[in-house]
Amino acid sequence: MSLSRGTATFSDALSLFLFSNLQTSPLLAHFGQTWTIAVEFQFYLIFPFLALFLNRYGVKYIVYLSLFWLAWRTMIVAIYGGELGSDSYLNNHYYYLTMLGRFDQLLIGMVFGYLYINHKDKFANPIFIIASSAIVFFSLLTLRSEGLWYIPTPYVTSLSYLEACMWGIFVFAYLSSSIKTPAIIDNGLSKLGEVSFSEYILHGVVLYSFHKTFGIPRFIDNDNVNAVINFLILLPAILIFSKICFELIEKPFLGFRKKYAK
Repeated sequence: MSLSRGTATFSDALSLFLFSNLQTSPLLAHFGQTWTIAVEFQFYLIFPFLALFLNRYGVKYIVYLSLFWLAWRTMIVAIYGGELGSDSYLNNHYYYLTMLGRFDQLLIGMVFGYLYINHKDKFANPIFIIASSAIVFFSLLTLRSEGLWYIPTPYVTSLSYLEACMWGIFVFAYLSSSIKTPAIIDNGLSKLGEVSFSEYILHGVVLYSFHKTFGIPRFIDNDNVNAVINFLILLPAILIFSKICFELIEKPFLGFRKKYAK
């Protein structure tokens, strides 16, 4: 809001109340990736109820609810298509940035979490992580060619359901695998995962501020090699900044989850 104080309206002020994914949100205008915060918080609000329903009605309830939501979103997109956006870039944001497009993915994540808790021993064979890696590779190629998340048609929007299943299979197979990852790699990946959300939120700030101040440094004539060199220079700065943000902002709040987990 401080960056938009000269033009901000009352509707913009409402975006402070956990709706940073609104198209008119000043936060979204300056830091687009913050749309995830609003959706994530909405997840937290309803998750206790979903966990209660899972325990009461079984995992099949969560599966049925995810399929219902897929059908619901497909019908909404069939009705409105790209009519709700102001231009071709924004015409899919009414589901891309909201629970309409993400709720079924949360439910699929819950299903795979249930499978991991109750059936991980059955998927310890390394063949599953190999197969899941192949699924991810070929699925990403296919989903990209189909225009996932960019073309507001019922068919394309339904592919996000398969995208969630794809990543669910991979994470489930990775966590269940009997393959022992070397400690240095395992710890490194763990630390990167720890700051991943801060990195996602802040990487643009580091990149844009560097670009505004220094432009694009040229170390070599080849554009691709030059891009790699710039990446290697800026990545440590992004990781350090993200780590500081995690320790000062995220970590203290994450500490409150201990009581909830119990």
